[in-house]
Amino acid sequence: MMKVIYSEMDTPAGIGCRLEAAGHAGYAPAGQDIVCAGASTVMQGLVYLLAGEENASSDAFDEPDGPRVAVSVDAPCDEWVKGAFELAKSCFVLLAERYPENIRFADVSRRGEQSMMDLQLFAAEATAACGGNREPRLGQRSAAPFFASHYRFPSKCVRIESSTFRRRTMLKRLRSAHPILFCILAEVLLLGTLFVTDLVFSVVLLFAGVDFTTMDTYLYSTLQELAGAAVMVLVLKKTGRAGILFRRGSGFFNGLLVGMYPLVLIGYSFFASLMFQRPENTPLLPLGRILTFLLSMMMVGVAEEFAFRGVIAQTLLEHYGTSRGGIWKACIVSGLLFGAAHLTNILGSAPFGVLMQCLFAAALGTLFAAIYFRTGNIWVTVFLHGMMDISSMLIGGLYGTTTLAESVSGYDLSMLYSVALYLIPMAFLLRKKKLPEVQLYWGGCVKK
Repeated sequence: MMKVIYSEMDTPAGIGCRLEAAGHAGYAPAGQDIVCAGASTVMQGLVYLLAGEENASSDAFDEPDGPRVAVSVDAPCDEWVKGAFELAKSCFVLLAERYPENIRFADVSRRGEQSMMDLQLFAAEATAACGGNREPRLGQRSAAPFFASHYRFPSKCVRIESSTFRRRTMLKRLRSAHPILFCILAEVLLLGTLFVTDLVFSVVLLFAGVDFTTMDTYLYSTLQELAGAAVMVLVLKKTGRAGILFRRGSGFFNGLLVGMYPLVLIGYSFFASLMFQRPENTPLLPLGRILTFLLSMMMVGVAEEFAFRGVIAQTLLEHYGTSRGGIWKACIVSGLLFGAAHLTNILGSAPFGVLMQCLFAAALGTLFAAIYFRTGNIWVTVFLHGMMDISSMLIGGLYGTTTLAESVSGYDLSMLYSVALYLIPMAFLLRKKKLPEVQLYWGGCVKK
């Protein structure tokens, strides 16, 4: 049986709303269950109606008893948003009245008792309008006029489409109409932020008389990446996608199981570096320097994952859809954009090394996108990205023997092996039997 619960949370900012549906209706075999189809249509409709709301979020979980889908809006809620929830509630009341053996609906809010009485009255009179039959016959009046006269939504609710359009920012319109251009501009915005931050910091330090040769470059890099991450958060907020930063998806630790392959590579890299690459007769850097190195690498993971998975891969998935071909396109295109971003290293490293790094990064980007789509949790890829950067620069960060530019300059044709090392597990993660997981986490966000 499917259970649907509507609840509210009273906060100082106002009342927040939440509608959750869990389980299988069991009316008919999979693919023929009209009750499940009806409930799914109602929940999907609610998700689409609230797509333009910054404080709205949706979550989907695959649990032992069946799928669980929840739509929430944090306080304050506009009147039309409350109206959208009331519409969804009325639909579930009708489903529960028509199929009591397959679906149950409960309103556990403070206004729930009176609301349920009103909705049950609607259901009863709608049934009476059909001559006492549950299925209306051709020519009988529908329940729509009754609903319109007895259950009025706020006037704003009838203008949902137009009001939502007016609330769209320029970024939202660009994201919807030209998603590829939007992704390119998001990448340029991130790189531009890093460049401008670098320039501003350099000028300030120059006028302050700071000796660049003694400065902690990793602390400098941390501030750069922090600025980049902040700009990407702003982009997510302006496009109504900031909620992905709080999505639990499969959960962090379950997500690490999905990303087990890169975890194994990271562990091997740590072991090989500490066992075979430690310089002789070279002391460790001071603890403060080591900590800023670790923080800098993790901030690189935060900024780049917010940009290339949170903004870019998310946009591409919504554009291409959650079909197998759509998911693959989103992974590959986002990976190529991630690889292209590393061309900026040509300013300080050997061109051939930078080219190898771009190919390596493009393949890694597709793998991270696959993990992100499979887990529905961006913090999984943030952690994996940061730890991979730490492992690749471990000796330089601990002993100060190698800079990032020197490491990139040392890349050779052996880096081509990494392309296969990342593309093969990406294909494994996105095998046909696992695509429903992607559709479960992201199906409600896809508009195309």
